[in-house]
Amino acid sequence: MSIYFCGGSCIEDVTTHLMNHLSLHPTLRTCSSDTILRAIKELTQENISYTSDMGKTY
Repeated sequence: MSIYFCGGSCIEDVTTHLMNHLSLHPTLRTCSSDTILRAIKELTQENISYTSDMGKTY
């Protein structure tokens, strides 16, 4: 999963480097890097901060 979350320029690595290997699996269907980026964008939410009773923010 680190490929997906280390930046937009790295998501293309799925198509460039991994697609050849992933396509060897007979039943695995791999989507394009554009589809992965669109899905990540749809799932993105604002950060939520929590403050403990001791005053620490997480």
